[in-house]
Amino acid sequence: MSVLSPLIVQPLVIAATLAGGDTSINLFWNFVYSYGAAVAAAVIFMPLVAIFEGIFNIADDFRLSELCNLSNPLLKRLASEAPGTFNHSLVVGNLAEACASAIGENPNMARCAAYYHDIGKLKAPLYFSENQSSYNPHDELIPEVSVSMITSHTLFGEILARQNRLPSEIVAICRQHHGTAPVGYFYRKALSLKEDGELAVNKYTYAGPKPQTKIAAIIMIADTIEAAMRAYTPDTREEYVNRINRLVDEKIELRQFDECPITMGDIAVIKNTIIEVLPSIHHRRVDYDKRKRERGNA
Repeated sequence: MSVLSPLIVQPLVIAATLAGGDTSINLFWNFVYSYGAAVAAAVIFMPLVAIFEGIFNIADDFRLSELCNLSNPLLKRLASEAPGTFNHSLVVGNLAEACASAIGENPNMARCAAYYHDIGKLKAPLYFSENQSSYNPHDELIPEVSVSMITSHTLFGEILARQNRLPSEIVAICRQHHGTAPVGYFYRKALSLKEDGELAVNKYTYAGPKPQTKIAAIIMIADTIEAAMRAYTPDTREEYVNRINRLVDEKIELRQFDECPITMGDIAVIKNTIIEVLPSIHHRRVDYDKRKRERGNA
């Protein structure tokens, strides 16, 4: 707070003094005392805010801004040990912030939660595709083990978030952002190895719980779409939009939003926001006219 800010109330102090009929030197001293009290209050207030934030783990905008600083030790660790996950989280953060603003939720909380939602991958970064180069450890594992490594990142994320005293809202999102959705790739892989072709899908799903808040639902949607669209370049806008719609519809069919207050209207706004924002974040333009040119050349 600027030391000039207390001057805003000084005209009121002067007016009150004059209204009392006092035109003596008290007019000057009232001005000085009230200004000094305002400055002292501001000086005392700022450290008290930091103290109470620490004691009660309050997720106000000051704390969220501090946590979103990329020099935060946990984010620096994520950038060093799991750079692919770190970059993914930054993109999800941009998407989540835009979506939260679009539906009237706290954009600072959405961005912060997105930055930390995948910290559980620090347990075994190489088991996640965004951190791999040529070696994929899943090639040497049976699907059941692979699934346990993948799904455990939500539980470990919750533990790591608690250890680092992140706000409870972010701790919850670390656990909830995959809900109870199945890990489709390894379920299909296990199914292909099974002779009778039948397999219980519940052994290949995340433990949950499902998203409990709108921001948790936003993170789920943004996380799913960013991961799926990262290496996908559609030929037309229609393909691009349809792919995003299918990804979100899958979550709806799996009833992943049943336990949070998000509405179908909110989901439509979130989808439209991501459709508009994602191409610019990925620094590539969807070539909607590619097929037309190909047909023309043909």
